[in-house]
Amino acid sequence: MAGRRSRRPRGAPAAGLLLLLLLLLPPPAAPAQPPAAAGRAAGLRMDQAWLQVRREVPPGEGVAVSWLSDACHKCLFQVLGSVPFEEPGVAVDSQHPMILVVNSTVKGKEPCSIHYHFGEFGNYSLTVRSDHGSKKILCNIVINQKPVNSYLREIIV
Repeated sequence: MAGRRSRRPRGAPAAGLLLLLLLLLPPPAAPAQPPAAAGRAAGLRMDQAWLQVRREVPPGEGVAVSWLSDACHKCLFQVLGSVPFEEPGVAVDSQHPMILVVNSTVKGKEPCSIHYHFGEFGNYSLTVRSDHGSKKILCNIVINQKPVNSYLREIIV
């Protein structure tokens, strides 16, 4: 028994090196914006859409975007984010229509309000502008990529 050597599998050094490399390498970073896969945003879940906020207000003027779902009775507005957002966009609910309200940090400006129903897996832009002739914030929604027809599977069947 003293003359016997312990047997190691031949691939043990290579497997150990591979494991060490996997532990030392940082994990891949998640994309801030869902990548388009077959024309649709792959990072979105069911009943979600992608909303980008584009700011066209003077420097130093901040805006905050809040939302309220039509399906929520007696609820308060929830803050969606402040412009500029940390991320280039945000996932929003597409199951129910919602009200988006854009408020300015400058006192005396009237907020902008939009009632909109986002489509599932759609890609939208909310453009926020300052009306130089008045004390209003102007905002509009542009469809960057059309949503899918989520009822198509029921029509075919």
